[in-house]
Amino acid sequence: MTSKTNKLRVFIDGQCYLCHFEGRLIKRADRSGLIEIVNIASPTFDRKTFPDRPFDRYLQVQVSDGHFVEGPQAFAEIYKLLPRMRWLGRILALPVVAQLAWIPYFIFAHLRPYLPKRKSCEI
Repeated sequence: MTSKTNKLRVFIDGQCYLCHFEGRLIKRADRSGLIEIVNIASPTFDRKTFPDRPFDRYLQVQVSDGHFVEGPQAFAEIYKLLPRMRWLGRILALPVVAQLAWIPYFIFAHLRPYLPKRKSCEI
């Protein structure tokens, strides 16, 4: 099931310290209101809406046409919308950089479940 929206939807785990920090940075930097943060740790988040998405493994971003990108490509989509980070979004979108960025991201993504969790999941 896909959902169309004019905003970029960023699915973040509000209980992960690093994810929470990144979500708050995105919210502050998004002065144009182009990004919607969706907290996958919130009790109101319904995973059944997107049964095929690995929300617990990789950062997921739903673009305006409804399709998803994940991992470093998700960061590229986010950063391209933030004025001070556009340059980084363009660099992360380069094919060679995108492939190389998966190496550290893959390691982090597989270690993340073992990291300490925040008690509150609010972003």
